[in-house]
Amino acid sequence: MPVTIQKFSMSFNKKLFSKYKLVIFDLDNTIYDETLFLFTAYAAIANYVSDKYNLHVEEVEDFLVTTFKGGGRKNLFQLLINQYLIPAEEINVFLQIMRTSIPDTKYPIFPPVITLFNDLLNSGIKIGVLTNGHVQQQKNKVTQISWDGWDNNIHFYYANEIAPKPDPSSLDIILKDFNTPKETILFIGDSDTDEQFAANANIDFLHINNIISQ
Repeated sequence: MPVTIQKFSMSFNKKLFSKYKLVIFDLDNTIYDETLFLFTAYAAIANYVSDKYNLHVEEVEDFLVTTFKGGGRKNLFQLLINQYLIPAEEINVFLQIMRTSIPDTKYPIFPPVITLFNDLLNSGIKIGVLTNGHVQQQKNKVTQISWDGWDNNIHFYYANEIAPKPDPSSLDIILKDFNTPKETILFIGDSDTDEQFAANANIDFLHINNIISQ
């Protein structure tokens, strides 16, 4: 039976966190702002479309960004295809650009998350990251984040190598690596999928908004 979802104080509290030996974070929009990656990838896609179909790159990029801001990424590339009468098979190229995009700039970690990393490690609590998504794409994101050495203390897991969240199967691998009971694990994420994963895995959950909204 899933545990009751627990909400915590926004500030670090040693007594509150004392029951945990491991805190697992989601990646996108939990540790950093994913739009930094998405908008860079959309710019690369706009360049590709502009060059191949003789369209204004700024217009295509603006369409992608504006449409994303209005309705998220669902069917975004299909909407692009419909808007500019692009052959349907180009969606595979768009996905490939997304999966191989590695920009020059680094993505900063949310400052409150850096503070939490520091507090957790100083308290002897281990840190993991568990992320959904195409594995190579997620690894590229990890490469581009400005970890400033924090990644040396973090174990990274890619759920799609096993089963995407909210399927709890990936937790079995984490449990083997850390050899810690479920009741000593906290999962921090930003979505309903993350919260459902924690419930399915029978571990505690904290929404990232309780940390970064300070």
